[in-house]
Amino acid sequence: MIQRQPMDGPSSTSPGSGRGRCGRVHQVSGHKFMSTYLRQPTFCSHCRDFIWGVFGRQGYQCQVCTCVVHKRCHQLIVSACPRMKKPAMEEATNQGFSINIPHKFNVYNFKVPTFCDHCGSLLWGLVKQGLQCKNCKMNVHIRCKGNVAPSCGVNSVELANKLAEMGLQAGGLSKRGSLASNNNSSETGSRKVSKSDSRSKNSDAEQKLGIGDFTFLQVLGKGSFGKVMLAKQKGCERVFAVKVLKKDIILQDDDVECTMTEKRVLSMAGSHPYLTQLFCCFQTPDRLFFVMEFVSGGDLMFHIQKSRKFEEPQPVLHSSDYLGTHVSA
Repeated sequence: MIQRQPMDGPSSTSPGSGRGRCGRVHQVSGHKFMSTYLRQPTFCSHCRDFIWGVFGRQGYQCQVCTCVVHKRCHQLIVSACPRMKKPAMEEATNQGFSINIPHKFNVYNFKVPTFCDHCGSLLWGLVKQGLQCKNCKMNVHIRCKGNVAPSCGVNSVELANKLAEMGLQAGGLSKRGSLASNNNSSETGSRKVSKSDSRSKNSDAEQKLGIGDFTFLQVLGKGSFGKVMLAKQKGCERVFAVKVLKKDIILQDDDVECTMTEKRVLSMAGSHPYLTQLFCCFQTPDRLFFVMEFVSGGDLMFHIQKSRKFEEPQPVLHSSDYLGTHVSA
């Protein structure tokens, strides 16, 4: 969070370079899925199809049992996570049905390259590369044996399809709860933004602005998520720092919640002396635009890269600024 706060200019002068990775956790049937970058060829443990992609985070991995699935498949997982704590296990069982058919694994010599049906990665070695279930022929690493759900012989894809036909979904109760919480948080955020908007209405913010209302002059900074442009509002001489974010990159890296948090923080910073003010924001089909106050001088990351090492008074000053921000909030 400290790297994303501005010092003398907008925090977005280097978009992506200092951006925090606050990955979102998707909880389904006790699993805690997060988007993950896969460094080797990997197959989905649900549909058994290959997970395509080279750049970005190609799939979701449970942070508890390490199973890997497609992003489109993570909400279809039926089997409960075998590594979840007992209270959570009982709660998940009470919400619906449970599957408890243990596998019968034996050490197996694979004659052809084989991938683990749990974590999706290759079973390395020449002999005794992994384990195979005697009944359902499931292949796993030896290290993955304790993480495999007891669902021997269960076709999870067909079961998920049947549940979908009945209007049900794995982890449906928790999903509705998460949607309700998201709605509550969005309502809270909208109230906060409306308060800041009500303050800014007195300063020519009543009109709705779009990309056609600005003339882009030059690029202030670039990053992996987008870039920051110096723009002038048409009809007046005011200049702004417009942060442009690519929607596909935000969705691919699962940073929607981080982006919304950034918007809420900037919306509440209108009267704060150490945070750049967000004047307005709008979007196009493929990009998000944050129109912010332009202050020359560079952001904190720029000065860190320039000086390599701060003298003691400088970080003390900036730390007091951030502490003052938290106290005033």
